[in-house]
Amino acid sequence: TTGRGVSRLRRAGLRVVTGVCAAVAMRLYEPFTTWVTARRPWVIAKVAQSLDGKIATRTGASRWISSPRARRLAHQLRSQVDAVMVGVNTVLRDNPRLTARMARGGLSTKQPTKVIVDSRLRTPLSSRCLSTRVSPAPTIIATTSQGAKKRSSFEQLGVTVLVFPPASEGRVPLARLCRTLAQRFFITSVLLEGGGELLAGALRERLVDRLSWVVAPLILGGRLSPSSVGGQGLARLSEAI
Repeated sequence: TTGRGVSRLRRAGLRVVTGVCAAVAMRLYEPFTTWVTARRPWVIAKVAQSLDGKIATRTGASRWISSPRARRLAHQLRSQVDAVMVGVNTVLRDNPRLTARMARGGLSTKQPTKVIVDSRLRTPLSSRCLSTRVSPAPTIIATTSQGAKKRSSFEQLGVTVLVFPPASEGRVPLARLCRTLAQRFFITSVLLEGGGELLAGALRERLVDRLSWVVAPLILGGRLSPSSVGGQGLARLSEAI
């Protein structure tokens, strides 16, 4: 096989065998090779949107845009990665558990580390994803100096709080966060589940390696209904990803 993945491995001093079997192996080892060569986790971005690109109604209702089959796929992906990452708006709107569950509702054997991107530490202390009774997997909150003064309350719950200098618009620097997850916590794969602002930031910083994009046969409409990809948007078509 050919491609940038092989080139990166060779530059890192690794011997690469090419061919059909090598292509399959590269697919299987994508998280590890990304962790070794790029020094960050391999990132899957999962989106569930309506036909017109909305992830919730104007009132914030989002359960359920996707089908039961699509939700089973989401839990399957969660059980296959080291961590699942969401933005604080997803926590505030949905109060998710961020667990990997089986078809009958029980917890899967492997549970991902929960990563919350929250620049001002607005995550409620009562959030289900912080509770070790809901999931024994560790929780990491990435924040900036704007939220650092609140960190002790979360650390008392056993949550790891990472403080970063704010990036543009006071946001958590996602590339730096990903490098920290890889190098400090040995996280090789991340499932990024939303929301739109977090996805926009990850796409802008070229951190997404694979997309799992579910489109439901629904039309929600509305200028106030959040879109699957937020941010300021692009000025020119030539900038499209």
